[in-house]
Amino acid sequence: TSTMTVYPAGIARVSNLMRSNSSLAQIQRTSVSLLEVQNQLSSGRAINRGSDDPVKAAAIGALDTRLAQAGQRSRNLAHASSVLGSLDSSMSEVTTLIQQASSIASSQIGITSDATTRSQQAVVIASMLRQLQTVSNRQTAGVYLFGGTSATTEPLSTLNGGYRYVGQGSGMRTDIGPGESIPISIGGDN
Repeated sequence: TSTMTVYPAGIARVSNLMRSNSSLAQIQRTSVSLLEVQNQLSSGRAINRGSDDPVKAAAIGALDTRLAQAGQRSRNLAHASSVLGSLDSSMSEVTTLIQQASSIASSQIGITSDATTRSQQAVVIASMLRQLQTVSNRQTAGVYLFGGTSATTEPLSTLNGGYRYVGQGSGMRTDIGPGESIPISIGGDN
């Protein structure tokens, strides 16, 4: 019997020039890959340009937007907390002043109070009204607490020996989430 030598179909004769070109191309690909890794290491980013990986770049852009929105909402909440804390304190002051004025007014009803006492208590009430005006015109973090949507004008002014409310709207609001906001000031419409 004779034996016949069969060479596999995948083995072909390759010239030295072709081997050199193939090796050179591989070295160039490796150099490019090494450069990309060096860029990633130096920048701390896996994707430096949108063309590096468009899908990942779009995802990164969307995440960056969400992070920026979350940061802004966090700042909004801190601002709202500051303003609402001042508003709560101011409302407590107003309540106390009104209760004191009511107590003084109640004490002046009846025959035990004379004109001199009433005159003295009127001075106290006038002082309380000035305190109420001061509280009504209180501003915290650039917001007039009782000015409604008017952020630049004191809401309560004096007029002909009395007081006039010049605030507008029902109050300013701050964004706390997608489609959600909370009031941070009170206006005359409330």
